[in-house]
Parts: sequence; structure tokens; C-alpha cells
Amino acid sequence: MYKVCIYNNGVETLIHYPIPDDSSPHLKELPLDESLSEIYTLKFPIYPNNPGYNLLYELTTKIKVIDSRDNSIRFTGRISDITPNMDGTSIYKEIECESALTYLNDTKMRNEALLGSLSTKLQIILTSHNSKVDSSKKIYLGTIAVTSSNAYQCDYKSCLATITDMKSKNNIDGDIRIRENNGLLYLDWLTPFTNKVIELYLGTNIQKMILDKDMDNFGTRIIPLGANNLTIEDVNGGLDYIEDATAKALYGAIEMTVSYSDTTDAQELYDACLTDIQDGKYTQPTLTLSTTALDLSYLTGEKTEEFELGATLHITNSLMGIDAKYRIVKLSLNLLEPYNPNITISANYKTSSDIINDTRNSSISNNSVHNGVQVGDDFGIRVKSSDDKIIITINALEGISIEDAVNNLKLFFIDIENRTLTMDGIQQITKAGKVIIENTTNDNGGLFEIYDNDGNLNLKAGSENGTSDNNGGTFILYNDSEDKPRIELGISKDYDSGTINLKDNSGVRVAIYADSNQGAGIFILDSSGDTKSYIKEDQGKIDGETIATRNWVSDNFQPIS
Repeated sequence: MYKVCIYNNGVETLIHYPIPDDSSPHLKELPLDESLSEIYTLKFPIYPNNPGYNLLYELTTKIKVIDSRDNSIRFTGRISDITPNMDGTSIYKEIECESALTYLNDTKMRNEALLGSLSTKLQIILTSHNSKVDSSKKIYLGTIAVTSSNAYQCDYKSCLATITDMKSKNNIDGDIRIRENNGLLYLDWLTPFTNKVIELYLGTNIQKMILDKDMDNFGTRIIPLGANNLTIEDVNGGLDYIEDATAKALYGAIEMTVSYSDTTDAQELYDACLTDIQDGKYTQPTLTLSTTALDLSYLTGEKTEEFELGATLHITNSLMGIDAKYRIVKLSLNLLEPYNPNITISANYKTSSDIINDTRNSSISNNSVHNGVQVGDDFGIRVKSSDDKIIITINALEGISIEDAVNNLKLFFIDIENRTLTMDGIQQITKAGKVIIENTTNDNGGLFEIYDNDGNLNLKAGSENGTSDNNGGTFILYNDSEDKPRIELGISKDYDSGTINLKDNSGVRVAIYADSNQGAGIFILDSSGDTKSYIKEDQGKIDGETIATRNWVSDNFQPIS
């Protein structure tokens, strides 16, 4: 059914072909182990008469197992270990291979925060990986059928460990795999891998079955907890739990709390929990079965019946009292006899990369997410908005930050180590719902405004915010309205000197200039803007009449002799 090829620098060598022809290369064994979200392993012995015997190199030789029925790829990866052997009759090499998921172990992420959707975070990881490896180990974003927008902090783990750690810490559903299509590798994140349902019957295609129960993670009295530890007492006759009478009769009273952290209504909380219990959740021990069964697809030729990782088995075994559906979580088979696999199946299975989600603990645990709040050792506390646009981070090293995740913009940041406060955009201080202080910007630079308790503008300070004749900083006092400026302080653009304007409702009435070129002075204007009086360093006028200073008198009158 399966042919095996190896590749060195793109050159293909056939090392196994599934026909009973002595002229074709053959392998004597070809055991394959597949597990959800984990690296698949393939092993085989190879002998000197095989054309690939001297063409196998650890970590560099690529290998593919191809289904000859439709040329689909069952396994793609590389040689990971070569062990020379010699028994009493022959010399051979024991070969171990790892699937292409292992390529993500060759590269590491750096200390950076991953924000945005799951697809966005995976794309960042894969882009980082692809920038460091050759083309044969590049992996591209495939089908991502699950969603998660929780932030994740990378900390020099491998790219694969980063993905699996992000999966477990953020409790993301589904499983990952690497798929090859047209010579390129793709990372898929699916739930499930397939919707295939295969029927298994005792006496037909079931050979051996071992049933194991998890007696530690279930309850007969389920206590649902909503947002802020909301309970169902008010809608459930004063009881904070829902009891499964059948389970209680078998096992006695066993209490278990289950978190519904997004639910804020007691009746909705009750209904959701009751529905889950009726669907078989929480009140029965989790079953894990290991079985050997005949894969009839290799006999019937119907590939739709082939056992496949993630597929559902409907098992009917009257002797063990089983009539239920279980998911294939692990397959172990010899690809030279693929019709007789060992199968591990479970109703609720978590791979070794998953964190145990102990729903009996109702408190906010490390790296858990409750109502948009995420807690973790690596980054402290993160709070994200429901639309994933704003993220707030608090930790002991970086301080406090508020970020616009969509535009990758840091709006607010307190750097504790350097004792700095950084804010972007408009900052406001309010009182009784009204803005009394506002810091912002205009086209020229910074702007600071103060309002009274009624929201009337009293003061404005900024950059080039006075008249068009000004330059640099300005300071303006208002009589409770922006159209009533009464005191203006600025810097003359033409003469590089300070100016003060005192105004009434008609305009500037007093102007003070510190102009060394034209002469510093105080000018009094009438309501039409004409200068009526002024005083400079050595001259002046009052209501149009010249002031008789000592110098003016000396210049205009001769002393009487």
C-alpha cells in the first residue's frame, strides 16, 4: 500500500515499493506512531542490498511515506537517528525518523509579546522560523479553524514549544499537524482533523479492547460558577448545585465546580450547566480505551473507512456495555500490515502538550483567562477589550501599559525602572463628568487646556497657539469662553522678543513688547486698534501728546541765559 522515498538535496531514492517483486527495493518492517498534536515517529531496519543504505544522513535526509492508492502522503519528515547493528546473520542499520513538525524545534523565538488573532500569532512564529531554515524546512500557515486572541509572551522556547505552550496556557481547542501539499509544508490547526465516523462491532472488526476510567475528574453534584462567582441559588430553590441522580446513586455525593466565566445571568448559568450535564459532561468518569481493530478499508478498497487520526469510532460492544462514539487520539501500526493497527481512543482526550484544565478550581489560576483577564508568570496581568483592540498590561518590570493592538500603538506606558510616564493621544482629567484639564496636540505641537467646573475654557498653553505673528510657546487666559481671550503671552516671530496682550471685548487695549530693535515699551490702544499712548525706554506719548522727558526738553528748548 505504501512506498517509501528518501531525499538528499532534492534527489529522490526509492527504498520501498509495495509489490512482491524481488527487483524492487523492500523494507521488512515499517512501524508508524501517530498522536494528536505531537511529532509522529517512523522506524525501520535497512540492509546493505537496499539502494538507500549508504544514502541516509541524520537530520539532513528527508523521507516520505506515500500511499500508492492515491499518492497521498502519510508521513513526511527526516531521518533523526541511525544505529548500525549486526546480528548473527546480517549487518543492518536501525533508522528512526521524525515527522516534519519537528522542524519547528530547530528554531527559537525571542523575548517578545504576541498579540492579535491566533492566525496572526502563528504567522509571526512561522515567519520567524522560515527566516532561519532552508527551503525544505519552511512551514507556511495552513487552515486555522479555531480562534483565540489572548496575548502570549515568548521566552526563548523553540517555535514548536512556543505553539504548544500557547495552546495549553490559553486553553485553545483543536489540534495541530503538518501537511504537505505540492511540495510545500503547511501548519493546520483543526477541530477535528476529520468528520469521518467508522463503525466498530464486536465480532466483526474489534479484536481486543482495554477500558480505563479516570475516577478523579468528575462529580455527581455540579456547582456552576458564572462571572464574579455568580451561583444559581436564586433560580434553583436555594441550592447552588445541580445533581445527577443516577451518578449519585452509583458514586455518592461528589461535588465539582465548573466555570462559566462569561455568564452574568443566574438563569442562563443554570440552563447552560443543565444542558452540559444532559449531554454527558462532568458527571461520568472519562473513559479511555485502547483497542486493536481491523481496518477493513485495506480489504474493501474503500479509503473512506480507513482509520485516521482524529476520526470518530462508533463502538458497539455488548459484552462490555459500550455503545458510544470515541475519537482516535493515537495510532500505532506497521505500514506493511496497516489493516491491523493499535488504536487509543477517548471521549475527552488531551495530548501531552495540553495543560490539565482542573475545573474544580474556581479561582483565577496562572495563565488562565477569565472575562478577558489573563494572568501569567511571563507578563503579569493582561486585560483585553471584547473587540480585541485594546490591551492593558501590568507587571513588575515593564510597569503599566495600554496598547492599541490593531494599530500596534502604545497609548499609555509607565516605565518603573526608568521612572517615566508616557502617554499618546488625548489625556483628560474630569470632575463630575466634565473635563477640567486636557492634554493633547495640535498641528504645531503640544497643547494644555484648563476648564472650570462648568466646562468653560479658562487657560490654554501650547506651541505657536497664539496669533500668526507668534512663534514658540504661548499662554492665553480666557473669560470662560474660547472667544473671550483676555491675556495673551507669546513670542514675536519677527523680532524674537516676548509680548503681552491685554484685551477686552473690543480687542487688544494694552500691549507690552520686549523688542530691543524697535524699542521695548508699553502701548495703550483705543477700541479701534489705534495707539493712543505709549511709553518706551526714552520717549512716549499720552493721548497723542508727546511726553516731555528730560532728553526731549533738552533737544527742543534752549536754556535761558
